Amino acid sequence: MAANGILIGLGLLAGVALGPPSLLVLAPFLLVVQALQGQVRVASLALLSACVLIGALRGLLVTDPPLRAHLDGSKAAVGVVESMPVAGGTYERALVRINKLQHDDDTWAEASGTVLSYFPENGGGVSKGDQVVVVWEASPLNHLSPGYAHFVRSLRASGSATVWTYSVQREGPAWLHVLSDVRRHISDTVAKAIEGDAGALAAGIVTGDDSGLSGTTEEAFRKTGTAPITAVSGQNIALLASFLSLWFRPGRRRA
Repeated sequence: MAANGILIGLGLLAGVALGPPSLLVLAPFLLVVQALQGQVRVASLALLSACVLIGALRGLLVTDPPLRAHLDGSKAAVGVVESMPVAGGTYERALVRINKLQHDDDTWAEASGTVLSYFPENGGGVSKGDQVVVVWEASPLNHLSPGYAHFVRSLRASGSATVWTYSVQREGPAWLHVLSDVRRHISDTVAKAIEGDAGALAAGIVTGDDSGLSGTTEEAFRKTGTAPITAVSGQNIALLASFLSLWFRPGRRRA
């Protein structure tokens, strides 16, 4: 049962991130693992294939969310942080719902839409609900690499931006700031317990914080569009529960 749960989660995640071609890697891998165990199960291969195809279909149904303004060429924006910040290397990323954009002519224009924004960690940090003014370099979806654009699109964002400087005009609810601090503490604990990229990946699956990933690994995730692996989702929770079930099994009551 646990093995089937892992297959379902892995198949759906790979299908969303990479599409049907992921079967060319996952199917041979599964066959090799089963051969080493001495039993090839066609049903497991069929289950994996079905989940990959379902995930791929889900990815195709995700359309580009609209941004009612020209994101390309904007140099500043006003908006509200609408997701919990996730640490990653020298930045924290979060979704920002845009209210206004400023372009090269220094005029501000009304705007709407969501942008995946990367905030510098040395800026003090943001939290969900904060109203911010950012100076950035932004790119719409059609200017991003295909794999990374797929990841941004899966978050229902219209583009991506690197924030150079920012200020918080109005802070969000205090309890969300506390929750952000707790999340960072859990990530630090997991990363210290498991060294290297393995610990960073584990922290990413549990809390979405992949700040411990090496630069090479992080860039590989972004270029291949597999960054959703470190995003908290129902699929990742199912994978985590399946893995834990391999070690922690309910005890039997004694008569």
